[in-house]
Amino acid sequence: MKAAFLYGKEDIRVEKIEIPAIGDDEILIKVDMCGICGSDIRTYFMGAKARYKFPLIMGHEIIGKVAKTGKNVQGYTIGERVTPIPIISCGKCWYCTNGRENLCANLQEFGINYDGGFQEYLVIPTDVIKIGGLVKVSDEVTDIQAAMAEPIACCIHGQTNAHVGVGSHVVVVGEGPMGILHTKVAKLMGAAKVIVTGMITERLQKAKEAGADYIIDIREKNAYEEIMRITGGLGADAVIVAAPVAAAAKEALKFVRQKGTLVLFAGNNPGSELCFEINDVHYSEINITGSINCNNHQFLRALELSPKMNIEPLITDIVSLDEIGEALANSRDTGVLKMLVDLNK
Repeated sequence: MKAAFLYGKEDIRVEKIEIPAIGDDEILIKVDMCGICGSDIRTYFMGAKARYKFPLIMGHEIIGKVAKTGKNVQGYTIGERVTPIPIISCGKCWYCTNGRENLCANLQEFGINYDGGFQEYLVIPTDVIKIGGLVKVSDEVTDIQAAMAEPIACCIHGQTNAHVGVGSHVVVVGEGPMGILHTKVAKLMGAAKVIVTGMITERLQKAKEAGADYIIDIREKNAYEEIMRITGGLGADAVIVAAPVAAAAKEALKFVRQKGTLVLFAGNNPGSELCFEINDVHYSEINITGSINCNNHQFLRALELSPKMNIEPLITDIVSLDEIGEALANSRDTGVLKMLVDLNK
C-alpha cells in the first residue's frame, strides 16, 4: 500500500509499505478520503512538535470502510463505512468523566501519536473501539461530508464555548475554510447576524454565499466602525478569531459587546502573545476563551448536520495521495480553501 510520510519541514514522501497487521482487538479500515487540516499544513511548513510520532503520517479527517476485524471485535462488519473520532481520550481522567474529552489528560490523536489517514489502510486501535470512537456512517452522508465532520465539530465546540444561539450577533474574524464553516454553523445555531471580516475578495464572497449577513473587507473599511454600525453600537455577542494572527485577536477584542465572548479558535505560532488593556475586559465583563478540538458528542452532532450544510462549495481541490506534496506546497494560495485527499484516485 501507499503512505505519505512527513520527514521534516516541507519534506513529505509517498512510499510503498506493507499493509499493517492488526491485533485481536483492532480493526483495519480502507481509507477512502482524508481532509487536509490547517494543522497538517502548519506541521508541513513548520515541522512536527516533540509529541508527534516521527516520521509522521498525518491526517485525521478520515472516512473509510472496515477491511478486517480482529477476532475479539464485535459490532462491525466488512465493508461498513466508518469514521474515527480523531482524538483518543482515556475515558478515565477528570476531563473525560466530565464530558471534556478534548482536554483529556492522556490525550492521543490520529496523525500525531497514531498513524493518520494519509495512507491506504489504517489500524484502529482497541482504545478507540472501547470508547466508541469508530463511528458508523449512514448512507445519507457522503464521503466528503463525513471527512468534514471533524472541522464542523470543532466549530460547534468553539461556538458552544461562546454560547452562540438564537438571536446571537456573531463576528467571524478570518475568511478561510474554518471561518466559512463557522459562518454556516452560526446560522444553523440560530444566529441573527453573522459578520465576516477578511481581506481576500474571493473568500469573502464564499462567506457571503455560506450565509454571512455582512462581509467586511478590512482593506477598504474600518472593521470596528462597521461592526458598531451593524450592531447598533453594542458589538457582538460572540467574536470568533479564525485567523492565526495575534494582531487579529487583539483587534477582535474591540468587537465584543459587554458580557460577550472572544473565542481564540485559530492556533498561532509558538511565542505569540495577546496584549490588551485589562480594564477593557474587567469593566465590560468580557469572556476570553480558547477552543481546541471537540468532544465526542459534538463529533456525532457534526456528522448528523453535515448533509444539511452544503459544504461542497468549500472544497477547492480533491487530490490523489501521490499529489499530496504539491497540494501542501500550494496550500497557502489564496484561491485554495479546503483540500481533500482521495485515496482511491
